[in-house]
Amino acid sequence: MEKEFIDLLTLQRMLRTELEDLFPEKVWVRAEIASISAKSNGHCYLELSQNDGSSTIAKARAVIWRSKYGQLSQFFSATTGAALKAGISVLVRVQVTYSELYGMTLTIDDIDPQFTLGEQELEKRRTIALLDAEGLLDRQKGLSLPDLPYSLAIISA
Repeated sequence: MEKEFIDLLTLQRMLRTELEDLFPEKVWVRAEIASISAKSNGHCYLELSQNDGSSTIAKARAVIWRSKYGQLSQFFSATTGAALKAGISVLVRVQVTYSELYGMTLTIDDIDPQFTLGEQELEKRRTIALLDAEGLLDRQKGLSLPDLPYSLAIISA
């Protein structure tokens, strides 16, 4: 009995055609940077992920080519006051591409730093609310300074 088959390259080409037809335009994607690696050649490789609180539910490889990386990283740093790094949530515009050798890759060409600022502000508010709920926010205000210092140091030539 003859089994029908296709070779791996044909399968990969079919996947590429279908995937790139499904996403012909660039799309905005919200994700967390799981890892980031800026290479000496100027390209930046990332792994983007999405978590449901306790575990990772999605991952994708991404790249920012040298022609965009310097501009995007400076713009992000200037706007947010922080560098692109693992653990932050980002909103990035990507072009979905598929390679027979490397699989699916998201090519990043824009980033929205205002989204990251919003996420950081939400995290700050959650932390303040948690400290307030636990009664820790104003705890230091209840402490008093000692009348006299316990020790005194004199530094001279």
